[in-house]
Amino acid sequence: DKGTGARAVLKYAKKLRAPYTSSVGIGNESNDQALLESTDVRFAIRNPRRGHHDDLLGIPDVTPLASSGARAWRVALTKILENAKA
Repeated sequence: DKGTGARAVLKYAKKLRAPYTSSVGIGNESNDQALLESTDVRFAIRNPRRGHHDDLLGIPDVTPLASSGARAWRVALTKILENAKA
């Protein structure tokens, strides 16, 4: 699953001593749940027809994005970059 992949990448980055301070997961469906659970910062993208997936909203510290599609990605990336500057 995506969470296994994310954890493997983070483990490898740590082994290489990659200079990162946090990991970010962005998803919109139930198959993204493990990905979001494996990251430090979490965003749930809203489906334009069905709204946010309940499985994703149940994840601690997830930020539900009001928009969907490319707009949601822009919002998430803006938030990520704003926090990187702080």
